[in-house]
Amino acid sequence: YFTRHILPEFGETNLYDIRPFDIQTYFDGLPDLSLKTQREHYNVLCALFDYAVDDDLVNLPRNPARSKHVKVRYSEKDSVIREALPSEVIRRIIEDIRALPSTERQLMALLLFTGMRRGEVLGLRWEDVDYEKRLISVRRNATYAQNQPEITTPKTENGYRKLPLYGQLIEFLGTPQKTGYIIGGKQQPITLMAYRIMFDRIRKTVNLHEATAHVFRHSYLTMMDEAGVDPKTLQYIAGHGNFSFTMNRYVHGREKAALQAGDKFEALLLNDTNKSVPRILMNGSSTA
Repeated sequence: YFTRHILPEFGETNLYDIRPFDIQTYFDGLPDLSLKTQREHYNVLCALFDYAVDDDLVNLPRNPARSKHVKVRYSEKDSVIREALPSEVIRRIIEDIRALPSTERQLMALLLFTGMRRGEVLGLRWEDVDYEKRLISVRRNATYAQNQPEITTPKTENGYRKLPLYGQLIEFLGTPQKTGYIIGGKQQPITLMAYRIMFDRIRKTVNLHEATAHVFRHSYLTMMDEAGVDPKTLQYIAGHGNFSFTMNRYVHGREKAALQAGDKFEALLLNDTNKSVPRILMNGSSTA
């Protein structure tokens, strides 16, 4: 957060000149970040200014991020829902990626068949894929402060998990290698620029319906929900701390499920009614 956002915004400004208004302007200008991430930005800013206030050499008189008179308002962009792609669109994309070169096909297959975050896909090594047990072990995450990757642990403790390795995914991945990153070389994953160039090339060949890696994650979890996977298992596959977060933010198939539930209830109600209420026949007699 400091390298990519805070330093470019405040790096040339004297600490004494930063006012609460400038902090609010910073949040107004943030890109489309979740409310949780915006709060994390705020925590980092508060900590940095707290250090400056406590530092005898700097002796900053006040922390502008903790003003008693001006409370920071977060951007409301978090309310925008990233819609999952319909299952029929996902099926078409799966068919179309067969025409892609090997590495591009592997990248798309991992995004489509695992529900992993982009960084988890780029941080995946061949050693993490067990063809015999049909399991993928999520152990690391590739992050990008700038262009070069940095290998870290998953975002949370729940990020460590094992995912199903489907037959179709095995087909797309091809013959496994002994070691190295699946999307990259033996020593490190591809750079951020290489990823963007690769994704742009894929878009020119396959109609991705403007979907990002994050949308494919949404789509995978939504299809798992439609397939009847229970919420706790969905939570585990998503790598979240609680299933309510998974269901509220990542699963968007509820309208269809609600309609199906209504149909089932109506069918049950009509069936019971037909059994219990006598029907009047044309001749005036009745039957159960």
